[in-house]
Amino acid sequence: MASLFVPKSRKVKFEASCFVHDLSNLPYVSGLYFVKWKLKNGGSFEGSTAKAVVKDHTVTWDISFRFEPQMVIGKDGVLQPCELVLFVKQTVNAGKSTEDVGMITINLAEYANSKSTCRRYLLQESRVNSILKVTIGMKLTKGDATYKVPEITARDLSTEGLRNVFSEHGNDNGSMNAFSIEDPLMVRSI
Repeated sequence: MASLFVPKSRKVKFEASCFVHDLSNLPYVSGLYFVKWKLKNGGSFEGSTAKAVVKDHTVTWDISFRFEPQMVIGKDGVLQPCELVLFVKQTVNAGKSTEDVGMITINLAEYANSKSTCRRYLLQESRVNSILKVTIGMKLTKGDATYKVPEITARDLSTEGLRNVFSEHGNDNGSMNAFSIEDPLMVRSI
């Protein structure tokens, strides 16, 4: 609703593409899984993949979809969040019901200046430590390109994301400091 009262000069529209590769590190050896997606605060768009089976602890979809999110440039010149939420679900009871496996939230504003970026995300709100591999591509189609992109959060498991996590706890040359058992906070945060 808030975007209704924003001047046109602060609205930008993108053509976005999302490619859902696979879900890896799944502790199960059987089952049917699918991904549902929903765009939050950037327009209305939702859909889902076909159901796929587990093979070698991995579910592969290799499906892409396109959509056109609209974002707002804040008064500070930074794009406001536009979230794409991907829900991983499992079919149970011979297809009669579904169970939530986990979800990830991707802030599309962080990818506004990238043509195509592939990342791995650890499922959130999940009982399993499975990893969803997703590629996001963004292209400006309408509006002024004089916006700033927010910093990428370290929620992904890419080399860049891990480097950011480790650099927060490492020394100046990027290597990790030795951790002591007396410092459980440091061990838990990594």
